[in-house]
Amino acid sequence: MNKRTNFQSPLNILLTAIVLLLLIAGCEIQSGNETVRNVTVRVAGTYVNENGLPGRQSGARTTRLTLTQSGDQLFGVDEHNIRWNGTITRAEGTSGASFNLNGSTTAGGRVTLTGEIRIDGSTARMSGLWVEPGFTSSLSAEATVTPAPEQTPPPAPEPTPTPTPTTGGSTNGPTLVISNP
Repeated sequence: MNKRTNFQSPLNILLTAIVLLLLIAGCEIQSGNETVRNVTVRVAGTYVNENGLPGRQSGARTTRLTLTQSGDQLFGVDEHNIRWNGTITRAEGTSGASFNLNGSTTAGGRVTLTGEIRIDGSTARMSGLWVEPGFTSSLSAEATVTPAPEQTPPPAPEPTPTPTPTTGGSTNGPTLVISNP
């Protein structure tokens, strides 16, 4: 009886290990940061303010920030080749959005941009705050964007002719009545 117990123990351990490996191999674990939400607003463009996006910042002045967009995810690069990442935190149809972007200055200071982008036709206006450790500055810039296409309603159904025979007094034959479904 003791030999049987010794044989079952390694077998049980092996089977348990195989089951655990299969469970782990079958699970795909992703970060919540990889979720992309679809939004109707398009804010991608090159935002420019020749006086500087912020009124005050550390390092060289930033006057140009090019944003690309994938759903609610924003990716940017400024004229100093510094990368920016962020999200659209709230979309307002096709007319605007609230956003957050994270990047840095040429002096190495961490920066958070937070604000709104308002869209009027193909012009987008960015406004908000430039936040560095130790101080905050106002933010403003303008870009030309490609507006999101307006949704068109489906066409109305065509009227379908339905012959409806009538009775009484007519000598010209049946009358055709057209009705909408």
